[in-house]
Amino acid sequence: MARPSKHEEMRRKLKKAAIRIAAREGIENLTTKKIARAASLAEVYIYRYFDGKDDLLQRCFLDIDKQIGEIVCQACVETQKNGDTMYTAIQYIWMKYWDFLLRHPENTLYYFRYYLSANYTDDAAQQRRKNYENLVTKALSETRRTIFSDRDILWGLLDHVTDNTLICAVRMIRDRVIRERSKPTQAEVELIYRLVVIPAIHVVNEVLIESENNHDG
Repeated sequence: MARPSKHEEMRRKLKKAAIRIAAREGIENLTTKKIARAASLAEVYIYRYFDGKDDLLQRCFLDIDKQIGEIVCQACVETQKNGDTMYTAIQYIWMKYWDFLLRHPENTLYYFRYYLSANYTDDAAQQRRKNYENLVTKALSETRRTIFSDRDILWGLLDHVTDNTLICAVRMIRDRVIRERSKPTQAEVELIYRLVVIPAIHVVNEVLIESENNHDG
């Protein structure tokens, strides 16, 4: 694998510094001076490699979101190869997402803080959707009787699961810091899955039944 160029390394250091500070202190307390100092670089480099602080923060967010999208899509491919049932596949995909959030606590906290901040603009939201567009398109093409012919329904379910899982992961990460626990118990993980994902599956089933009844009628 080729080594990153000097410019790429500079961008990486600035992004890492921004994520680390924002995760600990919050987006609103983040300044270009703090970022530059944490990256051991002159402040001018932020404006050399990014279109200012807002651009840097959005790129950090989208980088993390892209990683999540790739993990979810790869999990989908694996479940298809295994011929998993819908329920098994959903649980497997969710666990991959959950594991990523807990294995990268600083990234998760940054992602959460940015997502809820005023910095999360329409442009960031549109870019975020692109990371999941292939997944949604594939789900639409393979869903029986096209029960999700309205893309907004599927996006709503995806947002419900990912957003609520993110909230639970952030609480778990903070709880680990406060209580100095290494990781959540299996019972806790199963409870979160049942609270967050199972209701979404029930909605899918209800829509499927309603669609079939309307079709038969």
